[in-house]
Order: sequence, then structure tokens, then C-alpha cells
Amino acid sequence: MLSMEVLGPSLSEIIKNRKSPFSPRQVLQVAIQLMERLSCIHSRGILHRDLKPSNLVIGIDNNKDVIYMIDFGLSKVFINQNTHTQIPFQDGLRVTGTAPFASLSAHEGHEQSPKDDLECVGYVLVYLAKGSLPWYNSTTKKPANIQQALADIKEKKLSTTIEELCEGVPHPIQNLFLECQRLKYEDVPDYKNLAQLFSFYL
Repeated sequence: MLSMEVLGPSLSEIIKNRKSPFSPRQVLQVAIQLMERLSCIHSRGILHRDLKPSNLVIGIDNNKDVIYMIDFGLSKVFINQNTHTQIPFQDGLRVTGTAPFASLSAHEGHEQSPKDDLECVGYVLVYLAKGSLPWYNSTTKKPANIQQALADIKEKKLSTTIEELCEGVPHPIQNLFLECQRLKYEDVPDYKNLAQLFSFYL
């Protein structure tokens, strides 16, 4: 018998229903929980690879303040189960994930690692704080195909500075993106330190 826990609405549904962004305090509270969730799944050798507001849902009843990550359909084990080492880096891959929230490395066709999930969380937090991202409806002309749409989003991400992206959002989110830039493929993010930074600004 398969038993599934009943959960509440996604963060995407919440922000659409309320027709306004999350407050800075709410964004920081979400950020702290997402650092904890990433630390948990990455410690088990799993990458989500499709983190976005619609894949983050709240609980029900007494757990309405708890954020759950769902839909691991694009997830991948990044730790070799025999050697207990990270799988080798490779490139030339197709973009995996939902383009507006995908990391730049994913757009480049690189093998993803924990830092890419972390970057996705950064885009989620900006979306929650502003209600949009710079590459949503960034062109007046509809792309000819999905490849052109991906290229347009990638180009806009590359041309948007961290300062521009994070203008008007809680300051620790900018630090998160700077940490993503610093991290190498094989590095493990300091989730605890990032969570403490978000907590400091509450």
C-alpha cells in the first residue's frame, strides 16, 4: 500500500492568490527552512534539480509553517554509491530543470552539483520577495521555439548583475548568490552558516 501525506498549497499558489509578494520576514523564514532541506537531501547524495515555487508546499493543520520539497522527478544521485565520491563533472548536457529558476551552470549544459540547487533557491527567494524575476516576459516577441526561449532566459540572466537582481530584497539573498559564484563543482555549501545569516536579519 502506498501512503501519501496530504499537504497544503505551493508557494506559487500562495503568491498568486494573495496577488502580492511575501514580506521580507516571510522570505527569510522560508530561506532558513530551505537551507535545512537542502542540507538534508544533499547529505544523502541527492540533488533536486527542479527547485521552484510550485515544488515547495506548506503543511496543513499544525504544520502550516513547515515548507516541504516535492516532485523529485528530475532529481539525481550525485554521490557514487560504491566509491562514496561525487560523480565526475561533464558538460554538453541538456538543460535540466525549469528555466526561470535553473542555475547558470544548468543553462551551460554542465553537470549539476549542490551549488546549483542553492542557486535555484536564490531565484525562488527573489521571486517570493518581488513577485517576479527579470527574465519573465523579458522580450516583447514570442520566442520561435523552446531553444530560443532558453537562450533568451540565459542571456538575460547573464546580463543581470547580482546587485540588480537583489535590489529591494533581504540582504542575505545577495550573499547567497555570491556564495554560489564562489563555490566550485565539488564544494559543499555551508548551509548552517547561510541559515544563521538569514536568521540574523529576522
